[in-house]
Amino acid sequence: MATTPIKLVYDGLWAVLEAHAGFTALVAVGNRIKMTKGGIDTANPSGDPTKNRTPDKDRVLDGDFPQVRIAPVGGVAYMRTNSTGTRLDKSFRIEARTAEMQYDDLAVLEWETLRAMIDWRTAKATGGTALEDMTFGGNAFVTDISLMQEQNRVFDENSMKGWQALWIGRVRMDFDTSDL
Repeated sequence: MATTPIKLVYDGLWAVLEAHAGFTALVAVGNRIKMTKGGIDTANPSGDPTKNRTPDKDRVLDGDFPQVRIAPVGGVAYMRTNSTGTRLDKSFRIEARTAEMQYDDLAVLEWETLRAMIDWRTAKATGGTALEDMTFGGNAFVTDISLMQEQNRVFDENSMKGWQALWIGRVRMDFDTSDL
């Protein structure tokens, strides 16, 4: 299966968070819930990425908090923004789940996530590519990232305590229409 610009951006967002020491000090590797076949799957301890159906943890203990995940939540495509271009504004929700329901832990996660995202242009995983330098059709395509505060609870049937949305992020991608 080919990697698309959308998947590159998803992985790039994780690379930005994981390049920031403030974020990694708060969220252990096993508590970064990635919604990809390479993500953590406690039901699949062999690590076979083809069997990763649900990255959320079924049972949690105190050491399983805080958890953070990035969920794709939609987007807007602008077909032919000009004679040669197409734009995609893809939205992602950065969510957290803490052991306590008080705002204290969430506020720290909000702050460190914001601080991490400030470096979106240059932050990258070891051997990876920074978001600003990602290319499609030979051209850089990530042109902007913005965050909007969103404090609401995201319910799911898997959790005793629900996920809290920290931020809605919008990643702007501009393409040459001929490359699509």
